[in-house]
Amino acid sequence: MAQGQGSSVSLRMGYEPSFGIDATSTTEIPFIPTLTLSETQNQNQSNVINGNRDASEPYLGFKSASSSFSVPLDTRLSGHWFKSALGTVVSTDNAGVITHKFTRNDTVLPSLTLEKAHTDINTFHKGNGFKLNDFAFAFGGEEEAKLDLNFIGQKVTLGTVELVAPATNGIGAKFEPFTATVTGATKVKSGSISYNNNLDGGQYVIGDNGTVGDIPLGMVAVTGSFTAIYENDTLLNLAKNSTTTSLSVKLTIDANNSVEFKINEMKLEPTGIEVSSPQGIEQSFNFTAFYKAGADNSALVVTLVNDVASY
Repeated sequence: MAQGQGSSVSLRMGYEPSFGIDATSTTEIPFIPTLTLSETQNQNQSNVINGNRDASEPYLGFKSASSSFSVPLDTRLSGHWFKSALGTVVSTDNAGVITHKFTRNDTVLPSLTLEKAHTDINTFHKGNGFKLNDFAFAFGGEEEAKLDLNFIGQKVTLGTVELVAPATNGIGAKFEPFTATVTGATKVKSGSISYNNNLDGGQYVIGDNGTVGDIPLGMVAVTGSFTAIYENDTLLNLAKNSTTTSLSVKLTIDANNSVEFKINEMKLEPTGIEVSSPQGIEQSFNFTAFYKAGADNSALVVTLVNDVASY
């Protein structure tokens, strides 16, 4: 038999009508390796004694399903991941230019069906009940603009027939790293923003064949860091005095296509300035975002402008 090739793998996603129930339509998702979609289950050691020193047959424990992969940061498909991570989206149409604002939802996140199709050898791995636990976005430098995604799921099924033929024309234009503009800090060289839902993957119930009955939401954590050229002590004083500040990172293709990651309230961790060479000096800060009185009612707000009617 032929060996499966990574170049032949097709990744699909679809919104489930309810937790763990197959999506009725899917969209093909370009991805950046590594891609995992797996279900693990412990073989627990038995304590039964059979009259000799050999171990008895093990018994099965709980199942644990997960997935992780990276996707290009693009003008269209990225909206699905922002919706999956934050939960609330409000879309406004201005003569065909649609502005989507994604903010935190306190009660519900979409559950997804993920399918990893090995099209060259006709094997199809289907994941049900997957929720986006966390994502990260790095900015600055020459690395490809992308989102790093991690999911917790209910189960993975192996099959030889695809769930449904996916839509294949959803991807938009990719954002270029050099188009980023940063406000809230000057002359930033690089940085990252991480959003974590702290999902509860341990809600196992009797009768569900060792799978979780649901994946409840935890407390949101928004953290990150950035490195900037050192010119003065403005940022150091913000950190030292525990002053609330803000940060925005926006990537723009044109007036009709952009994405902005906005943190209205955050605090910088106090640090010092390291002199590591006779050359240029930099300053680096970790930060923690929060919501107290921000106008957008969310620790992180993502605004995506494109031509998609809704998510």
